[in-house]
Amino acid sequence: MNDILIVLIALFSLWLFLKYRTKKHRENLVSVFEKSHAKFAVNGKSQAAFQKAAKEWERKHPIKALKRRIKRLFW
Repeated sequence: MNDILIVLIALFSLWLFLKYRTKKHRENLVSVFEKSHAKFAVNGKSQAAFQKAAKEWERKHPIKALKRRIKRLFW
């Protein structure tokens, strides 16, 4: 009986740890996205540079750009 209790406590602790880790990972991703959005969406020069780089990438990789457009159309 004691062995089962120890195993259950260990599994519960592992579950809590993984849940906490996932929560921290999500919070970190959100903060990264917020910083990125603040950096590029608000700043006009950065937005223009991004658009220019995107067009340049599409010019260099026409097949990949076409695949990306098709995926955007359906997803």
